[in-house]
Amino acid sequence: MDGKPKRKVKEADIETWTWRRMVLIAVLGIGYGWLMHLIFKGKLYTNAGDENGMALVAFLGVVPMIIGGLSTYLIPTVKRDTWTVLIVACSSTAIFLGLAVITSTGLIICVLMALPFIFVFVILGVLAMKLFRLVERRFIQSQDKSKRYHVFAGFTLLLPLVIAPLELDIESPIWYRNVQDEIVINASAEAVWENIIRMETIAPEEQRPSIYHTLGIPRPVRATLDYEGLGAERIGYFEEGLTFVEEIIEWDEYHVVRFAVDVRHNDGSTAVLRHIGGRYFDVVEAGYEIIPLDAEHVILRLESDYRLSTNFNGYGAFWSDWIMHDFQNYVLNTVKNRLEAQ
Repeated sequence: MDGKPKRKVKEADIETWTWRRMVLIAVLGIGYGWLMHLIFKGKLYTNAGDENGMALVAFLGVVPMIIGGLSTYLIPTVKRDTWTVLIVACSSTAIFLGLAVITSTGLIICVLMALPFIFVFVILGVLAMKLFRLVERRFIQSQDKSKRYHVFAGFTLLLPLVIAPLELDIESPIWYRNVQDEIVINASAEAVWENIIRMETIAPEEQRPSIYHTLGIPRPVRATLDYEGLGAERIGYFEEGLTFVEEIIEWDEYHVVRFAVDVRHNDGSTAVLRHIGGRYFDVVEAGYEIIPLDAEHVILRLESDYRLSTNFNGYGAFWSDWIMHDFQNYVLNTVKNRLEAQ
């Protein structure tokens, strides 16, 4: 017979081609996620074009699920074990979300809070695609596969864009939650009272690391009070231009002060700040209570009521409570450190 003999393919060459293809698959997953991010930032997939009103379940749930399924579908059979698929799918999802956070800083809180939720969806996408491939091998005739592939792939890739408008039309449930924290301070009730109705500027050396600040929420700077008594206006100033305008609604001198909160931003407020007082989260009321223990020690209690309005309040409440506790303990410790240093 004429013709050249076929060159024997080395196992090392197969490995090289396979890993190159897997890198390409990861890039495709990142590209798909990034494309969805650009689309979801548009007016069609947000409330009134507000980036903070994005369809979060579709974006942070369905898109990672599709990336998981896409990775499973495209990875060569020789490397399609569960761990390899999960590594490629989770890496692709993490990189695309990292890029989304860098370019849209308002997403950082949502992404960090939803990380377990996100990777559960990646795993669901992997398992769903494995099930599809199993059904495909057993019940779909070979001559029908090509057509079915195109229909299935097209529907799957567009699924987030179908779900997002439906999600935005759903009226989010409204939860009102109460968070309380307290601390023992070595000071008189009168001294504590003077340090909570107004707060002198917190010097840079008094500021310290905190979880809520790591997430992009600004630290408190000072608080002013125009006069003492019911109806007075207390203004809490934060870094980056955030202010809490607070009307005094309860006033029991040296014992209780409580205020209704109106969160306000300026033109320079970051996307992260606009989550506070926005569609999903708002602080409604707050207040202090001083409980004397003896002549030199008191318990200072800080209490806040906030609104949570998402389609996954049960999950989000855990994180929002945690952030609120961290913030309140930051304020309480600032008051304690100031008074005890005196």
